[in-house]
Amino acid sequence: MPSKIQGKNGFTIAQCLLVILMISVIVQVFGIRKQDTSLNLFAQNLLNEIQIEQFKAMSTRSKKEVAIDVHHAQTDEKIIDYPSSVTCSYQVLIFNARGNIAKGGTIQCNQGKEEVHLVFQLGAGRGRVEYEKEM
Repeated sequence: MPSKIQGKNGFTIAQCLLVILMISVIVQVFGIRKQDTSLNLFAQNLLNEIQIEQFKAMSTRSKKEVAIDVHHAQTDEKIIDYPSSVTCSYQVLIFNARGNIAKGGTIQCNQGKEEVHLVFQLGAGRGRVEYEKEM
């Protein structure tokens, strides 16, 4: 008489963990991310230019200023023109010889209905780009 083999119902813990790992890898690789729009790339590039001036202030041990205007930013050495469709709020950022910012604040940049904020904190002058959430 043939023996009856009973099938297992369910999965082992190892199989469940393997499936969870595979799903998390797929989400990381192909997950939904905010697209880098031209305004987001512009804001990140502007932040990089501002941070370069901060590093110059520290390396030369001298005060550096970055004037953010509606259509361009200006340092001691150069003028950074914005794309024609981008405008930013006015603010002057001043870094002392230690690279600290004199006054924190937020610079708002717009391109059509899109908006990003460049936020600067007092003290170390850390800057970051905050993307406006879509509603």
